[in-house]
Amino acid sequence: MRILALLAFIFSLNCYSQNNNLLALQDFELVSGVKSICISVYDSEESFGEPKLLNKKDFNSKNESIFFDTNGYIEKINRPSFFSERDSTGAVNCNSYFNVFSYQYDQNKKVKKIIKNDGGVYNPISGKKSENSYREFFYNETNEVIRIDHINTLGKLEFSTRIKYSSNKKTEMTYDTNGKLLWGTKHSNNNLVDSLYEINPSKKITSITVIEHNEKRLPIEERKFSTDGKLLLQWNHSYNAKNNLKKTTFIDFEDNEKKVTEYTYDYDSQGNWIQKNEFINNELKVSLIRRIKYY
Repeated sequence: MRILALLAFIFSLNCYSQNNNLLALQDFELVSGVKSICISVYDSEESFGEPKLLNKKDFNSKNESIFFDTNGYIEKINRPSFFSERDSTGAVNCNSYFNVFSYQYDQNKKVKKIIKNDGGVYNPISGKKSENSYREFFYNETNEVIRIDHINTLGKLEFSTRIKYSSNKKTEMTYDTNGKLLWGTKHSNNNLVDSLYEINPSKKITSITVIEHNEKRLPIEERKFSTDGKLLLQWNHSYNAKNNLKKTTFIDFEDNEKKVTEYTYDYDSQGNWIQKNEFINNELKVSLIRRIKYY
């Protein structure tokens, strides 16, 4: 489901901003003074392949809550999760609970741990209550993140991401506990143009993405190529006066597909958007409503 992928991106456990800092107000398109936001996501469901009438009665709503400290750094995320199981009669029962992501920092206000806790909810798949899992961040002397360890609910290392820097280049490689490469990326920057190389477990480059930015370092064009130079995918972005994404045009050259996504916003008196509407090919698909509390 598209909106779940969007939320997974926004609230992913391993998210940290491009300058290797923790997620802060600017990463959520917020100005200063915000204490918390609650995001309601309204997404049209399909019936026999056709979208239902798009009004709020027909939307499927999911809520996320994000809490910030007085300096604008994230403290905690409450994120709903869902699972289903069949009872003795064969009926399917849906259950929901909150995952809580708590952030810990070092003395330099760099994220040290992101701890995931689902409140000890009984998981019918494993047959037991879940425990904490977390990701731990390690930095070099210049406060650049160089390692991220992924620790499972048993307290054991599951996999580890190693990050190396060289001039305007950054390499991220993720390994399992036996030292086997799982995936990797290489990133290079040349002024307003970035290049991203995806690497498979055989250490071979599988694709190249070139990203061009405007003077505010907002991406305006992304092009994904195969290793033989064939253009596969392309995204073009434009922004409004508040630097919020206004329009994205996506082209899939292999499948001959073109999709235009446009965004409209409503703002509060502080300049933060409180509603964001997503239109795909001129049809309303998703609305995000944010309830914002201020210090």
